[in-house]
Amino acid sequence: MTVDDIAVASFHGTSTKYNDLNESQVLQKQLVHLGRKKGNIILGICQKYLTGHPKGAAAAWLLNGMIQVMRIEE
Repeated sequence: MTVDDIAVASFHGTSTKYNDLNESQVLQKQLVHLGRKKGNIILGICQKYLTGHPKGAAAAWLLNGMIQVMRIEE
């Protein structure tokens, strides 16, 4: 596998203006640094805005979203 095989990223996603911008920029810089090809998009899962910061609820929503994405890829 290579960095181009990554299809989904799970974000902490606090849904604040600056965090969303910073988090996506950091991921972009990491992918470029690792050699990801330009134009190879990646799906981001950001569900914390639905649950706030309760860890159990946030984890459950995130797991649900990731399972849904994996089922689409089948």
